[in-house]
Amino acid sequence: MPRPFDLLFTDLDGTLLEERTYSFEAARPALRHLQTLRIPIIFCTSKTISETVAIQERLGLEDPFIVENGGAVYFRPGQLTEAPLPIQRSGAWHRLSLGYSYSRLVSNLLKIQAQLGCRLLGFSDMNATEISQACGLSVEEALRAKDRQYDEPFIVENETPELMDALERVASDHGLRVTRGGRFHHLTGPNDKGQAVGLVLGAYARSLHGTRCVALGDSPNDLSMLLAADLPVVVQRPDGSWDPRLLDRLPEAIKAEGIGPVGWNQAVLTLLGEGG
Repeated sequence: MPRPFDLLFTDLDGTLLEERTYSFEAARPALRHLQTLRIPIIFCTSKTISETVAIQERLGLEDPFIVENGGAVYFRPGQLTEAPLPIQRSGAWHRLSLGYSYSRLVSNLLKIQAQLGCRLLGFSDMNATEISQACGLSVEEALRAKDRQYDEPFIVENETPELMDALERVASDHGLRVTRGGRFHHLTGPNDKGQAVGLVLGAYARSLHGTRCVALGDSPNDLSMLLAADLPVVVQRPDGSWDPRLLDRLPEAIKAEGIGPVGWNQAVLTLLGEGG
C-alpha cells in the first residue's frame, strides 16, 4: 500500500507533547505506525538541540530535526547530503544554521527594552531554577532549555496588544522577528520554521519520488511551518479551542479532535487510514 505522505513535521510543546506534563504517551500508536512505514518524523520546535536530542532518544528516532524556531537544522552524517548552506559539524551531528547568534539576540532584546521603556524578561535573565518553575521542568531539563543558540524566549511585563504591536515594529527595525509560542514570546533572526521546513523538503526531494508532507502545530509560531505543508493540521489547545490566528490563515487546515498528543494521534492515524 502506498504511503499517504512522505514526511511529517511536528511542533513539540502542546502538540506532540502534552503542554503541562510533556508526555507523548497518547501519541504512541501513531508514532509506532509512522516508524513502521519509515516515514520520517521531523521535529520542528522552539526547543534547543539538547532538549530535542533527549526526546529523540526516548522515542528511538534518528531523523533530522529543526530547533529554536527554524534557527538550525540538525541531521546525521549522510542525511540531507545536498544542502544549499554550508554544513557545519556539531559533535555527532551536522548542522545548517539559518538564525542569528544568541548573543546578538540578547543584545538586541536589551536595546528593544530600552527603546520601548518596558520590562522584557528573557531566558538570559533567568537561572535554571526560575525557568524550571516557569515551565514545569526539572532543573536538569531547564538547563537544556537554557542552552540556546538562535532564539531568545521572553516575557513582556504588563503586556498589552498595543505594546506587542510596538515591540514587533521595533524588532523588525532591528531585522528581527517576534513570534508567540505556548508560554513565551520568541525573538529570532529573519529565520522561521517554514524556511527551515522548505530547506529540508528541498533536500529530501532529491532522494524521494515525492515530498508530500504533513505538519502539525498549535500556536502562532507554527504558522509558517503549517503554510509550507501539503496537509496542515491544527491541534487543539488545552482549553479545547484551535488557535484562531492559525485557522484564519489556514481555512482548509485539518482540525485535530483532541488536545495535544491526543489530537495528534487521532489526526495522524486518520491520515494513515487507521483512524476510526
